[in-house]
Amino acid sequence: MKLAVCIITYQRPEGLQALLEGIAAQQWERHQPELTVVVVDNDPGGSAAKVLPINYPYPLIYEVEPQRGIPAARNTSVRLAGDADFVVFVDDDETPAPDWLEQLLAARHLYDADVVEGKVISVFEQEAPEWVIRGGFFDSLQRRTGDPVRRAATNNLLMRKSIFNRYRFNEALALTGGSDTFLFTELEREAYTMICSEEAVVYDLIPTTRTTRQWVLQRAYRSGNTLAICTGAKANARRAKAGRAIVGSGRIIQGVLLYVPALFRWEHERVKALQYVYMGAGNLAGLLGIKYLEYQKTHGR
Repeated sequence: MKLAVCIITYQRPEGLQALLEGIAAQQWERHQPELTVVVVDNDPGGSAAKVLPINYPYPLIYEVEPQRGIPAARNTSVRLAGDADFVVFVDDDETPAPDWLEQLLAARHLYDADVVEGKVISVFEQEAPEWVIRGGFFDSLQRRTGDPVRRAATNNLLMRKSIFNRYRFNEALALTGGSDTFLFTELEREAYTMICSEEAVVYDLIPTTRTTRQWVLQRAYRSGNTLAICTGAKANARRAKAGRAIVGSGRIIQGVLLYVPALFRWEHERVKALQYVYMGAGNLAGLLGIKYLEYQKTHGR
């Protein structure tokens, strides 16, 4: 089996170097595919080239994608994966566990899956505020290996390469984010087997710029905004948009009702209540065609 690990990077040389070292150190037991590593540099200046290893245990493909945005870079990485049977997406601010790829392939084989989403564990660059820890704002979902996945993120994801014979990441979402959500909104209509693996672990470095109340709430707004935009991909878009409007309004009401008692309790409860408000507002804004451009700014190097 041919497997391509696809990495897109933008001005994170230290993170990219650590990730490449983690891939080189992968341990194999039952599954040892014909592995290729693809690095797509979204910096037109090609800044990632200076940290690429000269001697690497696997074929290493590098290309600059000058068009700004995650979806264009991801589409380029899929193209460079060539005749791979499966592609694995991972971010340049993550480092994998030693058996990461082995566990992804084990779950894929056991469940004959087309898509496997691994587990992402957050590691803070500096000690996070107490309210962040108590609220679990960066905690991963509690699931069991084999549980079905409806929508997945591309920060630890194995996919059958043939899926991309019909689908691409939506490049219109270059600065808003959510191209992975949009893709899975389209895939909902297909009979793909999509599951999770709790053993396929990567560690995500969370910079201090994200451990703020402002960032957490903006992220909730963007999530709601993206979901609203993605309703256009549904076959019954008009009905889906009406449903999204109801959900968005309900989220705002729910958040307000939770916020009042939270005023007399803990900060993390107040932030959680405001998350509902911000997500609902993002829903309604997205339905009105207002897009939040999250990726105009990068976090951390």
